[in-house]
Amino acid sequence: MTVSGASVSGRIVGVFKGDSFSSTFSGAIGADGGFSATARGVLQGKWLDSVKSYPFNGAVSGRVDGRSGSGRWSGKNKWGGASGSWSARK
Repeated sequence: MTVSGASVSGRIVGVFKGDSFSSTFSGAIGADGGFSATARGVLQGKWLDSVKSYPFNGAVSGRVDGRSGSGRWSGKNKWGGASGSWSARK
């Protein structure tokens, strides 16, 4: 996660139910450190003997204070979705 002035952006990578995914997000930070950012990504899903790309949209929200941050994330497409929490420290 990168905070620059009143903007936040970042990249999330991970594994969901055995399939890898990556996502990027960006948004604006309010005076209180709170933000809500749009996210877009791709899940590399295994189907039979092949791997296919499944795009998804989502959101990352939370609060940052210069040393740490925490919040929630979510993502979904027409096949399903997931959500959870995040935290970061400098």
